[in-house]
Amino acid sequence: MIASVEIRINSMLSAITGTIVPALEGNSFATEQALLVAGHLQTLRDRLDYMDEYTRLELLHTISLARNLVDVSEGGPETTTATDAVKSTLTKGLPETIADVRTTQQALSTLIANLIEAQGRDGTSDTVNKSTLIVTTAEARQSIRDRSFFSNFGYEDGNEEIPTIASMMKDFRSETVS
Repeated sequence: MIASVEIRINSMLSAITGTIVPALEGNSFATEQALLVAGHLQTLRDRLDYMDEYTRLELLHTISLARNLVDVSEGGPETTTATDAVKSTLTKGLPETIADVRTTQQALSTLIANLIEAQGRDGTSDTVNKSTLIVTTAEARQSIRDRSFFSNFGYEDGNEEIPTIASMMKDFRSETVS
């Protein structure tokens, strides 16, 4: 039998918290780093059931963002070239493996950044204004989703209500259309 990822993570957490951290007593930096690793492992364990789906939904979000930016993109040769590069990527089908999803996400994000930079150099003022609104609106919602996904790190101060991961994932599923 091969141990599940959850069993492996639980074993690592036990080793860190039960053996390594106590052995580091007196070394506050090393203790802090060990606890940081434990925190990451807890997040991995707690989010294991959601990770691949969240990654796929992020790609769908990025595709939607790219489509919206292309729809308003007008300008000179740099904007046109960057717009065409994004359009070309959007014509490809959705990747099947999670590794390919991550690769596509990174590539499309880079093309979007290039498009925004090109629009800043020779895009029309209307394009720049519309793109700014599109990006800030889309990424404000995504930042709340990211904060929900990593909420168990304890970074939230309670001043803003962050949805539970289950609630966020339900909403993300319903908002994201391929």
